Amino acid sequence: MLKIVLDNFIDIKTYIITGSISGLASSITLTRSSKAWNGRELKWHEF
Repeated sequence: MLKIVLDNFIDIKTYIITGSISGLASSITLTRSSKAWNGRELKWHEF
């Protein structure tokens, strides 16, 4: 609900940029997680 209110005040371009930054942060987090599990031979495709 709060997101809907914020969307009404945020410019579309700003919203897209914010989403891109958020996506980048998520990618970095996933990369770090993958490296952390690397020694355990975790294979995501098996799930």
